[in-house]
Parts: sequence; C-alpha cells; structure tokens
Amino acid sequence: MSSLWLHPAFLLLFGAAVLPVVPERLRKGWLLFVPLLVFGRTCLLSPMVFGEVRFLDWTLTFGRVDKLSLVFGYILSLMAVLGTLYGLHVRRVGEHVAAWTYAGASLGAIYAGISSRCLSSGS
Repeated sequence: MSSLWLHPAFLLLFGAAVLPVVPERLRKGWLLFVPLLVFGRTCLLSPMVFGEVRFLDWTLTFGRVDKLSLVFGYILSLMAVLGTLYGLHVRRVGEHVAAWTYAGASLGAIYAGISSRCLSSGS
C-alpha cells in the first residue's frame, strides 16, 4: 500500500475545473497537456489497494487497481487524449469541461474499490 496515490480521475477533474480560467492563448496547450498527463499517470499505475478505512463493521476501499481495471483505464485515458485532440477546434470551454468531467467520473468508477464487511467481525 502506497502512502500517496494520485488518482487519474482527480487530474481530469482538476483540469476541467481550471480550464475556464486558462487564458485563451494557453488553452490548446492545456487541452493537450492534461489528458496526456492522465494517460501517463494511468500507464504508471500498478496493481494495489489504496485508502482502506474501517467504518462500523465495514471496510471502505477508496481505490483498487487490478489487472482488469488497468486495461480499462488505459483505454479510457487514451480515449480522453484522442477525444480532446479531435475536439481542439471547439471554442466553447463548457464542452471540454463536460467531456473531461465525464471521463474523470468514468476513471473514478473504474478504479473504485468495493466496500466489504470485515472478516474479523464474525458475520
């Protein structure tokens, strides 16, 4: 278990939140940088479990990376890169924000952990 885990979804959601205040002359660079950063972060992930917290008699897992989620994460982050590249001609910032929010939420769902009962509770 790592002490610091930077979720790829956080990068996309942060990029989407900052995008409206990025000056127009820097916007295309930002539009290319953020998805490429997310793809790079996704490629550096290794199977692990992050952020397990015990709550009552449940164990809440805030991040789980396994081999299957890695494959889906690679595909989705590559789709974010290609989709943003395809949409560079779009001038309305809200459309990019919506697309990155959708992709960030999808990455969040891919790496979501499963809540399970603690095995030591005897249930």
